[in-house]
Amino acid sequence: MGTGPVGFIGLGNIGGPMALTLLRSGHQVWVYDVRPEAVGPCVAAGARAAAAPREIAAECDLVGVAVLSDAQVEDVVAGEDGLLDAAGPGKVVVVHSTVLPRTVVDLDERAARAGVGLVDAPVSGGDMAARAGTLTVMAGGRPEDLERCRPYFTAIGERVDLVGGVGSGAAMKLALQLMTYCNQLAVLESTRLAEAYGIEESKLVDLATATTADSWIIRNWGFFDRLMREHRLAGSDEMYQIFGKDLFDVVLAAREAGVSLPVAGLSAQALASSFRSRYESLASRDES
Repeated sequence: MGTGPVGFIGLGNIGGPMALTLLRSGHQVWVYDVRPEAVGPCVAAGARAAAAPREIAAECDLVGVAVLSDAQVEDVVAGEDGLLDAAGPGKVVVVHSTVLPRTVVDLDERAARAGVGLVDAPVSGGDMAARAGTLTVMAGGRPEDLERCRPYFTAIGERVDLVGGVGSGAAMKLALQLMTYCNQLAVLESTRLAEAYGIEESKLVDLATATTADSWIIRNWGFFDRLMREHRLAGSDEMYQIFGKDLFDVVLAAREAGVSLPVAGLSAQALASSFRSRYESLASRDES
């Protein structure tokens, strides 16, 4: 990738801060989101607003995509007025969304027919790392496309791992989400057990860091609590669906790969309700 403008589509909880980080790093940035209120802060910081994804593809050699679902990724990349409507040979689409491996593999085949490279590069670290430009990037794609993305990845991430071909980044993210959310569920259940015996949550968390129960979730306890409070969808059904989506994708990906993951299946069913219960409990504490 040269010094020309880059595009960014999807300015939500992670995508908005990523676009702003790209601007701070000195990139010219074109942005698009269906929500005008999401576009405003980026334009105020110096970005150019596009009327549709195809306009970004016409202006930029590299476009990052951070929308919510497989269907949205497919629409942005290959739908009407999508990126492939205007992107030509030599351009690269970078999919940051957490989606099924087969989604990016299928889109890569369609993009290749237009001479467009596709890299799947999910990120981890949350909104705070997105703001700081310290995300962890797990990227899958052809070596030549990955190499062209290096300056872009360096702007948004502190660690960039090239994990394999197209689809491997998506698979890696799902595997890591399975670890993260199952750990979060285990701690939520642990706090309920401790509370039933009169043990304060803070005591449990503090002791866990000095035992074999230690984990990133414990050492960063409160990460998801903050997110549930601050997210623009806080308390809504849509927010809990966002939390639950990744584990259902894990189950689908496992089925397609012929892998049995019984804990993932149970966790997928329990995750949304557990997060809802936690949020309602936090809201009650805040009111008291």
